[in-house]
Amino acid sequence: MCDNQADFWEHLGRTVATFGYLEDALVKGIYVFEVMTKCDKKVKDLESFEKWYYDTLNSNLLKNMSLPFGKLVKKYHNLANNNSLINKDDVIKKQLKFLDDEVVKFRNMFCHAGWRVPDKEGKSLPIYLNNNGEYFKTPVGTEFLQQTQKHIAELICLVMEISTILDPEGRCLPSKPGIVE
Repeated sequence: MCDNQADFWEHLGRTVATFGYLEDALVKGIYVFEVMTKCDKKVKDLESFEKWYYDTLNSNLLKNMSLPFGKLVKKYHNLANNNSLINKDDVIKKQLKFLDDEVVKFRNMFCHAGWRVPDKEGKSLPIYLNNNGEYFKTPVGTEFLQQTQKHIAELICLVMEISTILDPEGRCLPSKPGIVE
């Protein structure tokens, strides 16, 4: 295998893994939205919290974990847009819109395409047809993979930043249940 082939496969794997990390961050972000918006209204004491947590919230978490990526993104986008605690400046609005409009298309292509051996320039044309019959016409190289991974990492930071704004102490992450007082 040529060096440019090894480099291509490494960066393709890293890009796909970064999309997986984004998916995980979105599930956790939705979880925080649900805890912060629904917990205050239902929880009066430890017993009611435990009932709500185990019966409702964990059920929702499992449902969110099995959502297709596009529906997961839409759910997160809607929760973020409808939350009054999030200061939706132009940058956040633009990033959320990009997350909703473009990232789903790219994620599905990167994660579901068939990939041929890279050419002499280290580029491969993904074999992927979306639901609208559209396909990627430009071969993908390492540089594009690196740019995509960097941008997805920035979106992960945005999702984590919004979760931190909602829950600055980290009380509501799935691994740290807590009562909102």
